[in-house]
Parts: sequence; structure tokens; C-alpha cells
Amino acid sequence: GDLQSTSNNDDNDDEAGSTADSDDYLLDDDTDQDFMQSYRAQRLQEMKQQAATAAQEANPKDDDTPPPPTFGTVYPISRPEWQRHVTDASQEAWVVVCLTSGHVERTGRVEKAVHELAPLLSTLKFVTIPVEAAIPGPPAWPLLKLPTLFLYRHGTLQHQLVSIPVESNAEDLYQLLQAQEGVISK
Repeated sequence: GDLQSTSNNDDNDDEAGSTADSDDYLLDDDTDQDFMQSYRAQRLQEMKQQAATAAQEANPKDDDTPPPPTFGTVYPISRPEWQRHVTDASQEAWVVVCLTSGHVERTGRVEKAVHELAPLLSTLKFVTIPVEAAIPGPPAWPLLKLPTLFLYRHGTLQHQLVSIPVESNAEDLYQLLQAQEGVISK
């Protein structure tokens, strides 16, 4: 019985001083809520900054990552440069390899068209290489298969445009490249 009366006395004490204590408690509660909201907002901002920093460290994009490659010109290459200019470069962008020949009447117009296209399609890397250097014989690459364009991506040959009409111009080549899946973004 004593335990019960003691608890009743505690209840009565709370009720007796409840008006003043409750108001102070409410003020403290509002102050606490304001503080907690402010603290949560500040903490949320800190967490966002930490997440952004962590993401940037995991995937550096801003200043550390170079922009997508842009080319805009035709690079004449030799066989020893093939790995760097074709295989390796095709990891980052499409590489268009134009086989050249001493037979200007056979490849001259297409070579000219490649030079006209390169500045217009600067996300593609255009290279030229003499057919004898690109495809050492025997057997030699048949003259009738020229003009030829090889399209590389991800280190491998993806498309071969063989026996392109000798009278092709830049517009014709553009349409040929556009017809190859993924080469020119639409």
C-alpha cells in the first residue's frame, strides 16, 4: 500500500506544479525542435557534400576526366602506329581507317571525301594508311576491293566498307557511315 500512495503523491506533485513546468517544457520543446531541425538540415548538407566528394573520388569527372575525344582531322599512320591510333584509340571512339593506294584514280575521291568529313564528324577518328602497310601480303589486298574503309570500336573491327564506288563524295560516305549501327549518333 505504501508504494501506491507514494506514486499518488508523485502524481499530485506533478499536477500541482504542472502549469509553470509545462510551459517551460513547451518552450524547451520548441527550442529543441528548432535546434533539431537546424541540426538535421546542417547534417544533411554535410552528408550530401561527403557523398558528392566520395562520388567524385570514385568517379572523377569534372577536371580529372578528359572530355570525349574530338579529332576533326585525318591522321596518316604507318603499320607501327596501328596499335595506338586504331586499336587503342577505338576504346574511346570510333576509328575510321581509310586504305590508301598509289592508284589515285581508284581511291583519290574517297580519300578527298574522308578529309572533308573529318572536321564535320569530329567525334570519329579518321586515319589513312597505305593498303600495303595495313594488310601486308601475300596475298595483297585486291585492287578491286578499294576504296575500303574499316570501322573499329572497342579494339576490334566492327564494319568493313569494301569496294566503295570510286565516284563517292563526302555526302555518300556520310550516308554509308550513318547506315552502320552506332557509328554516327543520330
